[in-house]
Amino acid sequence: MITRQTVVDKLEILNDGTTCIRLRKEIVEDGVVLHYDYHRCVYTKEESFESLMQRVNTHLATMGYNPVDVPSILRIQRIINAEHK
Repeated sequence: MITRQTVVDKLEILNDGTTCIRLRKEIVEDGVVLHYDYHRCVYTKEESFESLMQRVNTHLATMGYNPVDVPSILRIQRIINAEHK
């Protein structure tokens, strides 16, 4: 069975507090990654994190990929919150 999944691949926090998020879009068959590509987004303090992830998940859906799962979103948010304290 072929599935399309989205995995948080990399987080990078810049000196100005901007967070760069790299997602790995994978096409998987029976546990084997057949193809992958990256999807990037940037979080700044000017936008709510929830709004950003909503836009990202909507965009992923238009490409046929699963949304970023809730545990991954919560993990990213914890890292951002720790950095912005």
